[in-house]
Amino acid sequence: MKKLLFLSLLITFQISGQCVLPVLTSFECSAPAVGSYPTSLTTIENPDKSGLNETANVGKYDDNGTEGFDAIIFDYGAAIDLSTNNFLKLKLHTSKSVQILAKLEGGSTAREAYSDFVDSNDLNSWIEFTFDFSAYSDNAASGDGNTKIVLFVNPGATNGNNPDTYYLDDILWSSSATAGLDSEINANKITVFPTIFDTNINIKSEEVIKELVVYDLNGKLVFRKIKINSNSDNINLSKIAKGNYFLKIVSEKYIINSRIIKK
Repeated sequence: MKKLLFLSLLITFQISGQCVLPVLTSFECSAPAVGSYPTSLTTIENPDKSGLNETANVGKYDDNGTEGFDAIIFDYGAAIDLSTNNFLKLKLHTSKSVQILAKLEGGSTAREAYSDFVDSNDLNSWIEFTFDFSAYSDNAASGDGNTKIVLFVNPGATNGNNPDTYYLDDILWSSSATAGLDSEINANKITVFPTIFDTNINIKSEEVIKELVVYDLNGKLVFRKIKINSNSDNINLSKIAKGNYFLKIVSEKYIINSRIIKK
């Protein structure tokens, strides 16, 4: 029985390779694309595989609820290039109505962006936040030269517990507020065809595909395929209704969202 339990845990947390920018971390990698995880952020099995997030692993963040500005820090060690990918995106799962402060630090002038507070209807489910840093696209070339992205969950609050636990996933940079990843990166890494389809879609990837998820524009899961472990796959979506959807492709090193249309 103990051997079976150990094997199950090993399969659950089997992750390989360092994440690759513009993905800071998907928690399916052994390490973030830059820096290292703080001790307060650990990779665990996804406690709620539903809605916007069906992936196997996520980050568990133990926030010191009695300190207002303890943070998750990703240190690039050099000026962050925001010339193309300048929208930061992440998924959050929380039981509390909190907000997140994302901040560029380590340069001459810090830059910050706040999320909205989590709506009461979205508690205990996965939601996605986008932080707009497009006004600072010349960060690497200008005098700002910020080298760190810093995340404060429930910033300024000192009346929580020690710790307050939150779950994070898919922390990445994008070229727009709506796209999961830059379309140029999509073209280089992933081929999805046809994107306007009747029944089937083909996917080819430079990296091994681990999981394919389709969800509608409201975030409702309509299709999922796991343990693919191949550089290509074909999925049959004949049973879903006509309309617009997002196809999330999870590989060993990146996550890409592609818009698809069922005719």
